[in-house]
Amino acid sequence: MLKNLDKNEYNVTVVAPDNYFCFTPLLPSACVGTVEPRTLVEPLRRLMHRIRGHFIYGKAVDVAMSERLVEIEIPNPGGEGTTNAYVPYDKLIVAVGSRSNDHGVQGLENCFQLKTIPDAMAIRRRVMGEPGCEECH
Repeated sequence: MLKNLDKNEYNVTVVAPDNYFCFTPLLPSACVGTVEPRTLVEPLRRLMHRIRGHFIYGKAVDVAMSERLVEIEIPNPGGEGTTNAYVPYDKLIVAVGSRSNDHGVQGLENCFQLKTIPDAMAIRRRVMGEPGCEECH
């Protein structure tokens, strides 16, 4: 959506919990070292620069459609807690992401998930037995 947007027609603000998009089909390759994790990401700053948009690190928690406001939760500086704020909009695009479903299988909380770059790096640390890997000991 952002790649095809006319920068002269819209003033864009993206609210997201990560400042990059991840190409998930290659995450297993990052686990075993055939690709570098940095090659799996598309930084949002490049896209935002091209369309002269704004990025807010946080997550949407509610939409007040009658007031045309999105309530967002932003981490406080220093990492202690969050602050809620409202962002006005004229047009709203909602991309909800995804969450892994364990289908009620007992014991999956003891398994590694593979949906993000940090997940891939945790698996790689475990496989390589790197020092300082809490999961390895």
